[in-house]
Amino acid sequence: MATQLAHGPIATYGTESEEGYKWHCRVFYQDTSGQIFSAIQYAGFWRSEPLFMAKPSTPLAAVGWKEGKEIRLYCVSVEDYLVEWCLSPEKNRYGESEGKTWRRGDLSSLEVKIAPGSSIAAVGLNGTDLRVYCQEPNTGVIHEYVNRRGWSLRHTFPAALEGTGIAAVNWEEDSGRNVRVFYQDQDLNLQEHVCHGQAWSKAGVNLGPIPKKAPISATAWLNDGSTGSRLRICLYWQDNKGSLTGQEYDNGWKPIGSVWPMPAGTYLASLQWARGKAIRVYYQTADAGISEACFQEGKWFAGSTVATSEKAE
Repeated sequence: MATQLAHGPIATYGTESEEGYKWHCRVFYQDTSGQIFSAIQYAGFWRSEPLFMAKPSTPLAAVGWKEGKEIRLYCVSVEDYLVEWCLSPEKNRYGESEGKTWRRGDLSSLEVKIAPGSSIAAVGLNGTDLRVYCQEPNTGVIHEYVNRRGWSLRHTFPAALEGTGIAAVNWEEDSGRNVRVFYQDQDLNLQEHVCHGQAWSKAGVNLGPIPKKAPISATAWLNDGSTGSRLRICLYWQDNKGSLTGQEYDNGWKPIGSVWPMPAGTYLASLQWARGKAIRVYYQTADAGISEACFQEGKWFAGSTVATSEKAE
C-alpha cells in the first residue's frame, strides 16, 4: 500500500558474497508519520516493509554484513537521542536459525543527545569496529562513537557547520584499518579527516566550498592497483543548479562535474559493488519518492523506482 513519504534523509548499504556474484541491498526511508521503512531489491524489483518509529525527518545511517544477515540502522528518537537498531539471526537452544527480528542495540543505552539538524554517518568492517558519527547540540562538534567491547566516545572533531552533512567510508589493508570522514566547516568548505589505525589527522587538501548544509554521501573501494590508485573514493553532493556532483579520489581528488539532475534540496545515499564497476545513488524525487541513479560502464543512467509517495488529501 502506498504511503505519504517524508522529505528527509535516506540511507543505504550493500554487501557482496565472498564469491562476488551475489548482491544484497537495502534502502531506508521514512513516511510523514515517523515510520521507518526498508526497501529490499529482489530480481530487479523493490519491496518495502515497515520497521519502527523514529523522530520525523530523522537522520539515518546503515551498516550491513554477512550478505545482509546482519544490519545496524542508526536514527534519532523523538527525544533527540541517538538510537541503534540491530537485525540479527535468532537461534534456538539447539543453534538452529529461527528467523530475524529488529531489536534496540547497546549504543542506545548511552543516551547520546543529537543536535537538531545533525546528520549521522556509520561504518564497519564485517561487524567489527563499528563507528558512528553525529553532531552534539550547541557546540557544532562532531563525535565518533566506537564499539570495541562496548560503545564509547572515541574522538571529537573540530567544530563544524551546525547541520552539516556527514559522510564516512572505511577499508582495510595489510597495514591496518582506515577511515575517512567528510563534513562542512563553518566557512562552508568540505573537510576530510583521516584515521589510520587509531590516530586521526586532518587531510592536507581542501575540497572547497559546497552549498550550505548540502547532504553528502561517499562510497569507497580498493581495486587491484593495475591502473591509477588502489584506493578509490566517490564523494557526492548536490550543486546550486540541482545536479548531482562531487569529487573522485584516484591518486588525488578531482571534480566529476554535474552528472545527474535531481530536485533541489534532495537527500541522497550512495553505494558501490564489484570494486566500483557499479555505483548507485539513491535520491528523493519532487514528491518524496525514492529513485535510483546508476553509473556503470562509464555512463550514468536512470535506475529503478525504489518507493513512491501518495499525495496528501
